[in-house]
Amino acid sequence: DGAYNGVTVIHTGLDQGAGPAAAPGEMMRIDLIALLDASHIVLGDDQGVKGVIDVYKKKAESLAGNTGMTALVSRVDKSGIAWCAVSFPPGYSKTLAGSNPMLKPFEGVEGLTGAFDDKTTEVFTFDLRTFGGTREQNANLASILNGFKAMGAAFAAQEPLLGELLAGTAVTSGEDYTRLSLTLSAEAMDKVGKLAGSTAGV
Repeated sequence: DGAYNGVTVIHTGLDQGAGPAAAPGEMMRIDLIALLDASHIVLGDDQGVKGVIDVYKKKAESLAGNTGMTALVSRVDKSGIAWCAVSFPPGYSKTLAGSNPMLKPFEGVEGLTGAFDDKTTEVFTFDLRTFGGTREQNANLASILNGFKAMGAAFAAQEPLLGELLAGTAVTSGEDYTRLSLTLSAEAMDKVGKLAGSTAGV
């Protein structure tokens, strides 16, 4: 643990040196966690986190000049508890899809956004969207995700919580996006939290 440009950074112990970001087909690396202020944290590979800190400290140009990222940020719902936007480099998803046939449905994705909110004290909402690609590519991705949802329904009778998750899940698509939304009751969220806690303890 230490600091970079006056910002507290925590090394996760998972890094393999300050190398380049993950290549297509590799998992995203989380080398550092940075505490920008009382309500903002950043996590990612060494280079990415330090780049965000440089912008935050006005030692580097803001991403506002990146039209792809600006477009994504303008479309995400920022009114909730948490949100995120990820813009992929040009051609990244196509290269990724070419490296693994299972990822072919994501070929047109140029970025994604996520939002989480508790609209009331009794209901939680999650909204995940991919952006880019053609209407047909997005419809195909939505169809595949709905197929996974239908497969999960076969197990819902044995696992009631899975049934609640699936009942609150909707997958749609449009001209340039695919959307997966999830609405959960506070009771279901509590069950998910307990399940995650018990699994983590195994």
